[in-house]
Parts: sequence; C-alpha cells; structure tokens
Amino acid sequence: MTKTRDLADLGGGFIQAGTGAQQRTVESKLQDVVSVKDFGAVGDPVAIQAALTYAIANGKVVGFDTDATIRIPDDAPTLQDAMDHATVLGPYEIDLVIQSGHQPNSGVDVSNGDYGFFKISSIDAVVTLGATFPATAIIRGTYAKMPTLNCLIDANGKGLDGYFAQSSSTGNVSVGCGIDNAQQHGCHARSGSSVQCGGALFRNASQVTPAYSGILSWGSIVYASAADVSNSNYYGAQAAAAGLLYFRDGIANGCARHNIRATNAAVVNARDASAQNGGVSGVRSFDTGIVNANGVNVTGSATGLWCQNCSQMYANNAIANSTTGSVIFCDSGSKVVAPGITATGTAAATVVRSENGSNVFLDGAIFSNASAKALSVSGSSSVTMTGGSLTGGDGASLLSVSDASKVYLSGVNTACSGTEPYLATVGLASELSIFNGTHTFPNDSVNLTQGSFLRLHGSGITAASVPGVLNDTLYGRGIMWGGA
Repeated sequence: MTKTRDLADLGGGFIQAGTGAQQRTVESKLQDVVSVKDFGAVGDPVAIQAALTYAIANGKVVGFDTDATIRIPDDAPTLQDAMDHATVLGPYEIDLVIQSGHQPNSGVDVSNGDYGFFKISSIDAVVTLGATFPATAIIRGTYAKMPTLNCLIDANGKGLDGYFAQSSSTGNVSVGCGIDNAQQHGCHARSGSSVQCGGALFRNASQVTPAYSGILSWGSIVYASAADVSNSNYYGAQAAAAGLLYFRDGIANGCARHNIRATNAAVVNARDASAQNGGVSGVRSFDTGIVNANGVNVTGSATGLWCQNCSQMYANNAIANSTTGSVIFCDSGSKVVAPGITATGTAAATVVRSENGSNVFLDGAIFSNASAKALSVSGSSSVTMTGGSLTGGDGASLLSVSDASKVYLSGVNTACSGTEPYLATVGLASELSIFNGTHTFPNDSVNLTQGSFLRLHGSGITAASVPGVLNDTLYGRGIMWGGA
C-alpha cells in the first residue's frame, strides 16, 4: 500500500536524494517550475503572459501540461526567452508564434537538450529580421534536438547561418518554410548532425561574402527533397566531408558557381533536380564526391556536368540544352555515366571532354550542335557510347582522340555539320572503334596518326577516306593502323 503524506508532515523541509543534497523548504521546491494554473486557466493568454513574465523576471521555468501557444513578443520578448523559460510536462508542443509586424533582433541558440517540442511559427507570410540583428546564427543547435522552423524568414543579409545544426544535433524545417537571403549558409548541418527540410526554402544565400551554400551538409545528413536553394551567390545545394544530401526533385537554379556540388567523399542524390543556369556548372562532383544526377536539368549552365579528381557522377536521361561551355567535363581519374542524356544548342565549346585518366559512358546519348566538337578525349581517357547520335563540328573535326585514349562507338550516328576536314582525328597511340551506325562527313573520315589504331565494322567508312593508313588491305578485317 502506498502511503501519502500531507505537505505539513514534511516539517517545512525537503532534501533531494543523493550525496551532498541540501535541505530546502517545500515552498522553494514547488517554485522550481511555474505552472500556468498558478496564474489562471490553462490556455488563457493572460495567464500564459503573466506566468512567463514572472518566470523570466525570476529565473524560473513555466511548465505546460497541454499544447500551448506563446506569442512573440507579447508573451515573451524573444524566441530565446520563451525557450529558456518554458517547457512541457508530457508529450505536448509549444508553438512560438511571431506576431504580425514583429522583426526579431535576436536569434535562438540551444544546446545539450531536447527543444524539439518547440515550433517557431508566424502570423505574417514572411518574417523579416530586424535592423540590429547581430552577426550570429539565426537558429543554432549544439548537441541538441532543435525547434522546428514553421515559417519563412527573410534574413535580409543579417545574422550568419540561417538554420544551423552542429555537433550531433537534429532539426526540422517545414514544407514552404525556411530562411531566404541568409548572410552565409541558409541551412547548415555539421559534424554528425541531421536536418529534415523537404520542400523548404533557402534561396539567395551567401548574401555578403560569396563563399556559402543554400544548403550544406558537412559530415552530416540533410533530407531536402524538393527544397529550393536557387540564386545563391555561391553554391546552391552542397555536401562535403563525407556528408549526405538528399536533394531529389530539388530546385537549384541560377547560383553564381555550382548549383549542386559534392566534394571530399560526400554524396548527393539530386535525381530529377533542376540545376539550370549555373554560373560555373549545373552539377559538380569534386575530390572523390559522388552525385546521382539522373534526370537532372542543367540547361543554360556554363558547364553542365563537371566531374573532377577521382569523382563519380550518374546522369541518366539528363537534359543539358544551351550550355555555354561543355555539357560534360570529366577530368583527373573520374567517371561519368550518362545514358540517354540529351543536349542541343551548346555554344562554341567541346560538348564532352574526358581527360587525364577519366571514363565517360554515353549509351543512347543525343548531342546536336552546329558549332562545337562532340567529343574530345585525351590523357589516357575513354568514351564509350552505344546508340544515340553526335552532330556538330568545330571546323576541324567532330571527334578528337589523343594521348593514348580510346573511343568506342557502336550503332552511333555521326554527322559533321560544316566543312570539317575530318570526321575524327586520332593521334598519339590512341584508339577509335566505330561499329555500324551512319556517318556523314564532307571530306576525309579519320585522320589517323602517330601509331594510333582504328577499328571499323559495318560503318560504311571506306579505306580511301582514311589518310595515313600504312596497309589498307587490313580494311577487310576492320583494322587500320595509323601512319607516321
């Protein structure tokens, strides 16, 4: 049987269990947590305001045993005041509502605890930060479960990072909510943290110094499907330092450098994302980064897909129209797999460049341009393509293979669009294999030089159209050796 005791039986004293505990009065103990009921009915705005005013003035905490709404600034002057002086006594939620017209001049910094029962909302569609907001993160968590951001904030270039989870913190940003115009990163997860922000908005980031991202996952995990990071003054959506970023169906258009980027062993899933009009590239994987860019649209970017320094990129059925530079640039031991990619209207730049030990796979690709070389392969690199078509030319050739490199075309239709002297140039111990397909060229087919190797079968290309062949009788076996 449990025996209950009246408070008076405690003799006016209370001692907490544990060595070193000091005696306190029962009244003092009960005042550790302030109840709204001490000031009126539960849910009564007047009672909530009175309870919080008392708690803030006296260093106390108001405990809520039901869902509650705290108005900012009527009930608590700042978001930080509310979080420091309110808690829940059970599985409840506290909605911190920024009132109409209020412009916060201070942010939120939580650490070493669970603040996930807080939700930051607003009456206005957009909350603008105040003119005196300091140079600090707008919402930061350190070793914490962070409050949910449930409104859209216009940072107006104030503060530093927008929503910043660091040191194993977790956070959430609701759909259609987020932080636009951040001075630095719009959303930043760092050092083992995770943020759920699908459909969130982190546009126009890196307002002051061009060095930051709309979203950055640094050694962390960010789930940002269908999020929008467009028009950042540096990077759009980025993962670095072995971080993971899920950006499927995301929008990252018009960023000053790379719309989407993975670097330093990071992985980005950007399937079906829009990465158009990137100032330097639509999608970039760098320094062992990996990007799933299947179905991505990089139309109008300077370089469509840029893969460098032992990195990988997968871009099935990507769209890369009217890039001002190359559609694909694969360099320094990297790999791009882009079957079904289509590109038209590329400016005067080589459409696909595979260089310095890199490999590109283009089954079913369609490249059509009247003023650019379709393939340039050099430095012990390769391009493999089955099916699809290559149309264009830069006045010299449609294809260029050099420096111990290899190109394999099977069932690919090729056509020079101008008066190029060659369909392809192959030199410096390189190899070109052309099987089947149709091939249209105004002059010679292949300029084969410097110990290079040519395989032909079912292509309709005759030996007479290949200058420099040492022994044209080998043509019957589909093999030609280049001249000196």
